[in-house]
Amino acid sequence: MNKSVIGMKIFGAGALIHEIEKSLRFIMSLKYVKAFVLGMTSKDEVDENVRIYERLLASTDYADSRRLKTVHRRDAEDAEKRL
Repeated sequence: MNKSVIGMKIFGAGALIHEIEKSLRFIMSLKYVKAFVLGMTSKDEVDENVRIYERLLASTDYADSRRLKTVHRRDAEDAEKRL
């Protein structure tokens, strides 16, 4: 059976906000997670999360995670307009 998982609340509903990189490393290491959702409340949080994610994605440790698509800056700007 081929099943996939969407990761949610990977920052522990804010409890792991000071461990963003560690949380992203963990979720990206799970082969069965095909997508994950990040809750953010400001453009700065979006920018920081995208920066960390792109840096991790470029590392050789997460070569298999390249199947996950990065958030484009335009998408982040559109999201900010809706805040």
